[in-house]
Amino acid sequence: MPAPGKVVHFLLTSLVFATALALPPSDTPDSLPAKLRERGDAKRLVVVGGNIGRNNIYKCSDDQVDAIESALQNMRRLAANAYNFLLEDNSHTTAAYIAWFGEKHATEGWAIAIRRNIYDGIWGVGSKVDAYVEGLDAFDDAVVIGCATPETEDECTHTSTEITRALAYKLDGYIKLCTGFFSLSSDYSRAYNLWGSQRREHETMGRALLHEMTHMSVVVGRSWITEDHGYGPDG
Repeated sequence: MPAPGKVVHFLLTSLVFATALALPPSDTPDSLPAKLRERGDAKRLVVVGGNIGRNNIYKCSDDQVDAIESALQNMRRLAANAYNFLLEDNSHTTAAYIAWFGEKHATEGWAIAIRRNIYDGIWGVGSKVDAYVEGLDAFDDAVVIGCATPETEDECTHTSTEITRALAYKLDGYIKLCTGFFSLSSDYSRAYNLWGSQRREHETMGRALLHEMTHMSVVVGRSWITEDHGYGPDG
């Protein structure tokens, strides 16, 4: 298993940081406004599928559920690596941190707040599918996932020039995983090795799922929802 510091830049590329947080935290975590201390309430993940969801157009197949569980486990590993990296002294002064969160947020208070509100929240979702559900109905304590195709969801574009991986419904508590999501790699060892040896990115389902979780209020709280204004440090 690679050291957290060696993979942090790799996993931070999954996160497009929200540019409109309500209030900036100070360097003293205890002084954070209550709404910035609160993260989401999701403690589990449920999927449209099984017998109960058999007639829903967003039903996930058994193979898709297996892929989701594998992605969840990798997502949790990434979240743990990020959490542990941000736990290190002066993590906010590193080049990787500043590249992705900016000098404005390069304080100990921000590093602590990001760790607690984003990565701890993602870790809390768990590493397995907790239950099957009938449809994309919101739960106070769960992220709901459904599976979509270009035929069942117009926004799930899948062409030679444009592929949509997933659609996160931030305030409704559910994610639609498009066909393009399941075409991503599940070779997580290769992803780590490529980044560690060549600084080459290798997109995986786990990393994509982590990215989608940062959009979900039930996971990170409303004040910490991220927006896809762009990808990468210049996005």
